[in-house]
Amino acid sequence: MKFDFKKHECIIWGIFSILVLTICIFGMFATKESYQETRSSFLRMDIKNFEGKVNSTIKTYESFSNYIYDEIQGDEKILSIVSRANIADEKEKEKLRQELLALLNARYENMRKHEFRQLHFHLPNTESFLRVHCPEKYGDLLIDVRESVRLVNENEEYISGFEEGRIFNGYRYVYPLKYKGEHIGSVEVSISIASVLEVLSNLYPDSDFNFIISKSIVEDKVFKSQLDNYADSLISEHYYIDKEVKNVLDKYNTMMPDEKNSFMDCIKSSFANKLTGESFVETCRYNDLDYMFKFISVKNFKKEHVAYLISMRKGEKYRNLDRYMQIQIVLIAVLAIFLIIVGYTFARNNRRLRKNSETDNLTKLYNRNKFYNIAEKELMRCQRYGYMSSLIMMDIDHFKNINDSYGHEVGDKVLKDLSKLVLGNIRSSDIFARWGGEEFVIFLPHTDRNKSFEMAEKIRTLVDETKDGYFKDVTVSIGVSSVDTENNNIDFAISQADEAMYRAKEKGRNQVCCKD
Repeated sequence: MKFDFKKHECIIWGIFSILVLTICIFGMFATKESYQETRSSFLRMDIKNFEGKVNSTIKTYESFSNYIYDEIQGDEKILSIVSRANIADEKEKEKLRQELLALLNARYENMRKHEFRQLHFHLPNTESFLRVHCPEKYGDLLIDVRESVRLVNENEEYISGFEEGRIFNGYRYVYPLKYKGEHIGSVEVSISIASVLEVLSNLYPDSDFNFIISKSIVEDKVFKSQLDNYADSLISEHYYIDKEVKNVLDKYNTMMPDEKNSFMDCIKSSFANKLTGESFVETCRYNDLDYMFKFISVKNFKKEHVAYLISMRKGEKYRNLDRYMQIQIVLIAVLAIFLIIVGYTFARNNRRLRKNSETDNLTKLYNRNKFYNIAEKELMRCQRYGYMSSLIMMDIDHFKNINDSYGHEVGDKVLKDLSKLVLGNIRSSDIFARWGGEEFVIFLPHTDRNKSFEMAEKIRTLVDETKDGYFKDVTVSIGVSSVDTENNNIDFAISQADEAMYRAKEKGRNQVCCKD
């Protein structure tokens, strides 16, 4: 069966539009997926780079810490004092503590110049023997609060990492102490997070840094008298900030907008649900500026999350990436609109060309070819179901005289006015066409000869009685033929109607004749 393109043109056009829109949506989805993957790749790279910077800084401090430890382990006076403290009573311990403090004061001051925060000696049972940084605090057992101290004294092996203490938090380097082959305790050298961030601030001035620590960790371990060292974080109600860290970073951080509280509220709302204990990188837009935040999860010796080390800088790279994605999506949308417009224009032009090929340019009626196509189908349908049908041929009388007397423009107007008059007085099922020149044809399906004659007479009368303008001199001669249900075809019906029409002319014009 041959596919009728004209009949299904609307369906085809609809399918084409849906296909274009589907491809457009798929393209937008693929673009967004590609953007998300590219963005995630950049974010992973950024967080690895940041972690590398932090680890590099900590390793540098560890190298200095090893040097300090080597000096202590090589100083027999220090080792002798710690060794004797293991068997001394409280009075003797106090004397030994003061003696050790006197030996270390100058060394500790030099350590402070290099940003080291703590120097702490512990006995094998994890008792705090001397906090050089806070000598008035001593004698407390650290076994339950300082995992690093416990592990070093149990395993007699060096350990390092972040840990909250009774007074300070920081990256701690804890070493076992040996004297004459015996384990006599441990010594801890530590740096504050502020020192790490200060180094990072100097190395990377395009970024601001910060640090928040879990409230539960601080409240569980820090001496209550030392809790004033901490304040609530504006980023999350579950975290503190270290005041010393804040004071140090205030000298370096320059990107904070003037509306600090409003900006922090924006950060809090953006990242509150992401503070799950894992590192992440994300962007936040504030006052039409993009900021990129890197949250590095800081874990203790048990590999438990305890804090976040934070970096912030303006995220132009990601804004440009966002713009690139938006441009791609806009281009895809523009392409889809373009294709739809092209398709619509093609379909419209195709309809126009088809209409021009099927209609008479002057009267806008069907032309001869189109009449044949439609009339043949209607005739076959009538013959299939046994219906009578008829055909009318009509010619304007003395049309040449109209052209000669009034000109072709008037002749054209007569043809158009006649077409409108007839078209307005026949049935919608009737097929009306311009046959050529001043001749017209009408196919009347489901119509016998008598009714078609009545129709022809009606048309003749209407034309004859119309006296508007140049129409006052117009009459028509009409021939009518009927088509039987078996043998006749459209050509035969036309020839019969044509003969009847010429008989009407021979009989004096302005009349209707039927072909028997």
